[in-house]
Amino acid sequence: MSSLPCSKDFPTNNCLRIISILTKGRQYVSQLAREAEMRQPLLYLHLLILGNAGIVKTEMEVSDDERQ
Repeated sequence: MSSLPCSKDFPTNNCLRIISILTKGRQYVSQLAREAEMRQPLLYLHLLILGNAGIVKTEMEVSDDERQ
């Protein structure tokens, strides 16, 4: 499993996994991290890179689980 950050010129397995999951619909970071089997700090890094490349769009929203 690759832990290197991705870019649009050099997608890693992690980036491809994230994109594949997100094609099914919106996900909270906690859900995405579980499904991608990735720690949240690494996931945030990949999402930042994918967002800067214009591949994904992110927005801040708190899940019901995290509000309690």
